[in-house]
Amino acid sequence: MKDSSLLKVSLIVSLVGLVSLFSILSVTNISSSTIENLENYKDDTTIKISGVVNSIEENEGFSKITIIQPSYLNIVLFENISDKLNEGEKISATGKVQRFKGKTEIVARQITRLSLENNT
Repeated sequence: MKDSSLLKVSLIVSLVGLVSLFSILSVTNISSSTIENLENYKDDTTIKISGVVNSIEENEGFSKITIIQPSYLNIVLFENISDKLNEGEKISATGKVQRFKGKTEIVARQITRLSLENNT
């Protein structure tokens, strides 16, 4: 195959791949929620929730973050995060709804720092 033909095939395959990725991303939708609405979700539903960090508790192998929105919610993250996050910071957490000992919580796969509470 000539170099120019190979280049054309490579460009076409790359463009098809990019269009496919954009299509998948536009269909995938993670809903944002409030703490009060969490009871409406089934376990293992992926959601996104924001709030202000009230406390951080480190345990062996995981962290428990309590946010306020104005009610309280525990977010579990299976890594230690105390050196990356502080009380008073506004965060967004994406994860699955779970019930543990009768309480609804989020098992997070991603936490994003949005801002400090003082600066919002």
